[in-house]
Amino acid sequence: MSLRPNGDTMHRDITIVHEIDSKRQPLKDIGEAELRRLHQAYPDSPLEYTDDGYRFSGDFAGAMPQDVGGHGNYQHLATSLGDHFAYLERFRGSVDVADNLQQRYEAFDTWADLIGGWLEEQIDDAACRDQVMLWFNGDFRNDARSLILSLWTAEATNQIVPQTDPTWLATMAIQFLLERDYIRPSDAPRLARLAWPTTAEQASDQLVQCLQRKLELTPQQAKALQFASDPKAMRRSLESYVRDSDEYRESVTQWRHDHPDAADDQQPTPMGLVTERLLAATSPHLFGPGNEVAEVHLFLDAPPHWTNGIWEADQGHVFWSLGISGSPLPPIAMAAWSVADASQQTRFFGDVVLRERELSQYVLWYHGLSQSKQTQWDDMLASLTESDDRDADLARFHFFDESIDDEHRDSKIGADLIRQSLP
Repeated sequence: MSLRPNGDTMHRDITIVHEIDSKRQPLKDIGEAELRRLHQAYPDSPLEYTDDGYRFSGDFAGAMPQDVGGHGNYQHLATSLGDHFAYLERFRGSVDVADNLQQRYEAFDTWADLIGGWLEEQIDDAACRDQVMLWFNGDFRNDARSLILSLWTAEATNQIVPQTDPTWLATMAIQFLLERDYIRPSDAPRLARLAWPTTAEQASDQLVQCLQRKLELTPQQAKALQFASDPKAMRRSLESYVRDSDEYRESVTQWRHDHPDAADDQQPTPMGLVTERLLAATSPHLFGPGNEVAEVHLFLDAPPHWTNGIWEADQGHVFWSLGISGSPLPPIAMAAWSVADASQQTRFFGDVVLRERELSQYVLWYHGLSQSKQTQWDDMLASLTESDDRDADLARFHFFDESIDDEHRDSKIGADLIRQSLP
């Protein structure tokens, strides 16, 4: 498979070959059903057999086609300083696993019982509460168990094939959340902001939006979730609920039994129990190849700043060789890269100051702003062309609804990304 990004679209070529004793030859007989499925995925590609085998090609924006089988997305976000690109795709396999791993499931059940009981107390509206709890004790618990099993499988695989790619856990978790509609590609700017400090409000907003979307709550029902608008109060409330729970009392009793000489101030905290139970239900990941292999080539002008593939400079592409049959975990290809607008950055700053990961961070931050704030920011950038002290002007800038004294103001994130690289 060859992938060539072109702005908002990805050009995709797929060829099917058969390998015997390390010798490749075109695969002519792939089955009528498989041939029909591929033709449906590439309706504009001629159905023909060439010397290289059956080959299909097409241009796709956003969602990738169901050719090999799986789920994929391509994203392009543009700004005046440059563009951010991301590609993420699962090839066959499934994130919808369901089996019983008793210890991890029990840890999760304790965590879910605590969170569920607390949620039930927080939601005043009876109709909204019933709807949230029906989802929480049904789909949410089932989805979480599937994710736990996937992570357990990854740990087991790591014992057989050690030292595999460390980005797998993040990519698999993201893929799972995308497929289950807990997040969407359009949420990337908002989710990226969670990496910065003092953004608990962003996490709360994401949670509320997820519940509203998945449960199809009415505006009136959604008002019952306003308790999530104050993360600090929400944490205090949860801590108080857990402190009075049987689970917490039992954990303290067990801790005292295991640590008879320890001081009381060293005993588990309520939030410590919540965190420990969640971590006890999860584990690292890794995967192994199968008999069918997807060889994927993503052609780029420069190496990506984040990928689980191999950058082959002489070929100008990222390469993945993914086993797509019998893999313990679904094989996933992931890459993120950016392209700077050299002329615009030089015009604003006198040089190119944002590249690679920092540019992607900037673009995601920018697209997380409201339209009004984007306009204010763009006007400020334009004013830098006449500036005698760009660093000082960036440091002084703030949005209309911000205070210059607020060290955690939204505008400071974007300004600091630029300031740290100014010539």
